[in-house]
Amino acid sequence: MFCGVALGSLMRGRRFPIRMVGHLILPVICLLLFCMGFSVGSNREVIENFPALGLEAFVIAAGALLGSLFGAKIVYSRFFGEKGQGMETIDDNDAEKAVKSGGSGDSLKIVLSFLFGILVGVVVVYVAAEPEGSTVLPFLTRLADRGSVWVLYLLMFLVGISVGDEGDILRRLRTGGLKILWVPVATVLGTWVGVALLSPCVGDRTLTQCLMVGSGFGYYSLSSILISQSSGVALGTISLISNILRELVALTLAPVLVRLFGPLAPICAGGATTMDTTLPVIAQFSGKNFIFVAIIHGIVVDFSVPVSVTFFSLL
Repeated sequence: MFCGVALGSLMRGRRFPIRMVGHLILPVICLLLFCMGFSVGSNREVIENFPALGLEAFVIAAGALLGSLFGAKIVYSRFFGEKGQGMETIDDNDAEKAVKSGGSGDSLKIVLSFLFGILVGVVVVYVAAEPEGSTVLPFLTRLADRGSVWVLYLLMFLVGISVGDEGDILRRLRTGGLKILWVPVATVLGTWVGVALLSPCVGDRTLTQCLMVGSGFGYYSLSSILISQSSGVALGTISLISNILRELVALTLAPVLVRLFGPLAPICAGGATTMDTTLPVIAQFSGKNFIFVAIIHGIVVDFSVPVSVTFFSLL
């Protein structure tokens, strides 16, 4: 990303290459979602356990997302919008353009890319059954996993170019101050409130178990391991599915979220992922002025995951 910032600074004022970068970001996002979809579709554990545990995971994810999205709307109107009491981090005109630019067409392309990846993964695993001892599936899985990492690097590089092209972004960011920290507060508290309200709908799971799962904040790898160790594999699988769903909603529905809940919505929905996997879609649909907010938000929420999960596991 820093290399991209340096290159974008050198290209500042040259409209053609910068426009080309802007046109490249969405196709690369679709490619990333295809790789992620293939990883999900080719994972037998996730696919086979989804019917049994998926509904509980879906309800927890819905509560976490709705709570954090309303938190995002409140914080944006209070600190970043017209009633922001002089906060200059976000330019109102740029924010308005970001809201208007979020179209359903982009969301559809992103969702279809992910679904197509899942379909290809499922076909490879269940339809094109390979003979015992074959290394084709492990090779394709490793290729998709490693490919998604390199595609993410490319996205970060392109986002960096866009940031470097903005000459006054750092001046705007310096004026934000500690008010930026209200964004991770909205994510954490909103998630807990939303999950608590929907927890009666989650089968036989207790309130603390639901809050434990919600406290993954999209960090599905770490949270599912911690929860599996403390509360069993079943709840760990629910955490895995629920937090994957949270990240995917932030990735696939970012334009719609911006329209409905404001430019902070993809940030709060993305949780701990906003400093890496969901950062490109935030830059694309919320606006480049929100990149610094997303990075700070991701760092704070990321560190809160092991603390929150461990806290609720002890109750």
